[in-house]
Amino acid sequence: MSLAQMISGTDITDPPWEALRFFVYAAICSNLVAAGCSLWTIFALDNVAVKAQRLAMADNRSLPYKVLAGQPIGREIHDRKLLLKLFGADPYWWQSFGAMIWYMLGLLLTFMALITWMWVSQSKAVATGVTVMATQGILGLVYPIAEGVYDAFTDTDDDD
Repeated sequence: MSLAQMISGTDITDPPWEALRFFVYAAICSNLVAAGCSLWTIFALDNVAVKAQRLAMADNRSLPYKVLAGQPIGREIHDRKLLLKLFGADPYWWQSFGAMIWYMLGLLLTFMALITWMWVSQSKAVATGVTVMATQGILGLVYPIAEGVYDAFTDTDDDD
């Protein structure tokens, strides 16, 4: 039995239980939106190889042609977004950014639902212990994701 099934079968209307219901249903919705954004991103990138092959055959000024012909290429190879665009990728950055934001929100809401469920259904000792462990786990998961998102969208690669 899932947490959503357990709380939907409970008729308790105290504020902690209402908060628990909010966190569970909001987490489900956030995770569904994140999955949808991820699928749109995959759909936007699924034919990059085919588009790059077509560009290489049709346009001798395109980057795929230069790569195929072994010609020197410029600094555009250091910019991820430009590189994907030059190889024929559809613009998908808003989708992948949205997927990451919705994923992080869903992750946070899922942890909040679990912690709230511990506080309303378990002893204070168990709830406190789980809260301390879960809080560190949340920080350990969210920080690298947030840092990766920041790096992906502010990547300038000025190392050369």
